[in-house]
Amino acid sequence: MAIVPSPPATAPPHSLVRAADTSRDGDPDWEKGLQYVPEAPGGYVASGSVFCAPGDEVEHLRPISDTVDYQPWEVQFHDPCETTFGYVPDDVTARMRRIADATESYAIARELWTGEVAREFGLPNAYLGKGATVVGGGAPLSPKRGIGLLEAAVGDALMGQQATLHVSRAARPYFYELVKVGQLLYTNLDNLIVADAGYDGSPPDGEAAAADVSWIYATGPVVVRRTPLLMFSTENAEVIDTEMNRRIRTASKLVAATFDPAVLFAVPVTLS
Repeated sequence: MAIVPSPPATAPPHSLVRAADTSRDGDPDWEKGLQYVPEAPGGYVASGSVFCAPGDEVEHLRPISDTVDYQPWEVQFHDPCETTFGYVPDDVTARMRRIADATESYAIARELWTGEVAREFGLPNAYLGKGATVVGGGAPLSPKRGIGLLEAAVGDALMGQQATLHVSRAARPYFYELVKVGQLLYTNLDNLIVADAGYDGSPPDGEAAAADVSWIYATGPVVVRRTPLLMFSTENAEVIDTEMNRRIRTASKLVAATFDPAVLFAVPVTLS
C-alpha cells in the first residue's frame, strides 16, 4: 500500500476573514487589549441659508459614541495524526499552517456571533448577540421583509455608509437579490453579506430560539486582527496518545473581531 499526501486543508473561499478589514494586524500592542471610539457619523445641521439667524436650523445630530473595550482571545488549533506515518518537522509545521488557515475564520465568526468566550471568561467584548436592537417587532418575518427592515435601520444609523449583514448559511438561500463579486456577496444596495460557516443563526441573548427561524444581524464594518501563528515548542505542542497511536500537535493565535456595538440590529426570519 502506497503512503501518499492527504488532501490538504484549505482556507474557505467565502468567510468572515475574507469579508472583514484585515489590514490592522500591524497595529502596535493590540494583543494586550483594545480600546477605541467608533468612527460613527455625528450627524449634521441643515440651514436654509448661510444668512439665517442662529436657531434657524434643523438638527440631525447623533449621540457621542461610547469608548469600546475589547480583550483579544486565543484560538488553538489541534492536529491529530497517525504516528505510524513518521514525523518530518517541516511537513508537520506546513500542515499546521494549512489547518489554521482553514479553521480560523470559523472560530472567529462563531465567537463574533455567540460570544461564547466573552461570556465564559467575563470579557467586555461586543458580539452580535449582545445588545442588538430588534427591528420589526420581534416576530419572525419573511426573509425579504427582514432584510429590508435591517437595511433601512442600519442605513439610517450609518447615514448611508456600507453596512455588513451577518447571515447563517441556513438562511442565505432565502435571500434572492444577492450579487456575487469575486468571493464576496452583496445586496442590490451594495451592503456586504457575510455567511460564514461559523454563524449558527441563533437568537440574541434573552430571545428564545424557534424551529425554522434564523436571526440575521446588521452592523457597520468589522475589523479582524490576528497574530502570526505560534507554533508551540515540541515539549508543549505534542501529546502522544499511545493507545490510539496518534500524535496531537497544537498551535495558536491571538485574535480580535471588532465593530461599533452602537450600530447593531437584528431580525428573525422564517425559513419555511
